[in-house]
Amino acid sequence: MNRRRNSFVLIVGLILLISAVIYFAAKHSPVACDQILDTQLRAVPFDSITSDTMGQWIKKSYGLADAGLSVDESVYPDSSGRKPKLYAWKSGDKRYNGFVSSNVTYITVNLSNQPTVDEVLACFGEPSSYQATNMIYPDRTFIFNLWYPEQGVVLGHSVIPGLGNVLDHLLGHVGIVDGNTLIGSIEVVKPDSLENMIGQLYDKANWDKVTRSLKPWPGSIDKVRVDMKN
Repeated sequence: MNRRRNSFVLIVGLILLISAVIYFAAKHSPVACDQILDTQLRAVPFDSITSDTMGQWIKKSYGLADAGLSVDESVYPDSSGRKPKLYAWKSGDKRYNGFVSSNVTYITVNLSNQPTVDEVLACFGEPSSYQATNMIYPDRTFIFNLWYPEQGVVLGHSVIPGLGNVLDHLLGHVGIVDGNTLIGSIEVVKPDSLENMIGQLYDKANWDKVTRSLKPWPGSIDKVRVDMKN
């Protein structure tokens, strides 16, 4: 029995070791600035776009046929009583989701070719604020966001429990931020003050929590402080 158990432990150990070698051997391909935030998203007509015109703007801007754009309605109405429109589409290696209500419009981009924090800082400059929170209990979730209110973008990195992140957890990468940390998503809204930008992206129930988690950019990624929360 002990011999069988030892063999099993050895096999698991070898699998983890091989996975770790592959993990560290993987090389990051440089990501250009226009690959992070495409030109279409720098020209979203936030002041004039509505739930009636958003679909046409997406199809025209990204060269999509009707079948390339999914349109749905939110289950819950907004403050005006109307149900927000939800949009989903793909262009190249990016996936997009749009949200349009009577008073809020934003677009979320999920990046396949993920830039590093160093690449983001080189392209966007220093953010005004950041979030870095490691939630230990009940689920070990790590969130790191760079906020650029004057550009109307939030660039984020997150790790949540799941099979795909087992190696990250085992190797202790969760909760660590440096210049090589990969950014996997972008939120695009109308450029505004930090306070108004939070209001565009979060409801009242989460506004205070997000506001409390934000800290001024310390001037260097090396000075970022990660909050540990139970």
